[in-house]
Amino acid sequence: MGLEGIKNIDIQIRSVYPVISAYEFEFLKELPEIQELWKDSTIYFIVQRPLIYFNNLHIENGVIKFEIADMNGNAPLVGSLDPYVTGFAQDGESFTFSFNFYSGKDEGNKCLHYVSSFAVETKTREHLAWITPQNSFI
Repeated sequence: MGLEGIKNIDIQIRSVYPVISAYEFEFLKELPEIQELWKDSTIYFIVQRPLIYFNNLHIENGVIKFEIADMNGNAPLVGSLDPYVTGFAQDGESFTFSFNFYSGKDEGNKCLHYVSSFAVETKTREHLAWITPQNSFI
């Protein structure tokens, strides 16, 4: 006896953005670039993953240096981002960084911890890039 009504389907999807947390979604959903990427989306996934964040984040001569850490105690990944090398900023263009935190805040410390994301912006606050541990440039 065969099973009636059983069908096989092959679902193929393409993600236009890396996995983000609900916390990150609150910031990203307002950015026009992200709205453009998501405009044709028809499906969303809710998944759980270990929390990852930037730790020991500091700026040296315009280059942001950081570790990507997780709450599981795994060895951190070490990375850096130079807005000129990545093409986020054009030669001679001034830029600044702004930070979002899972906990704590920027109190003028030289080294930041538990950073959920950061933005690269022009001095007039024009958005150049949004960086999370999931889409970092290492």
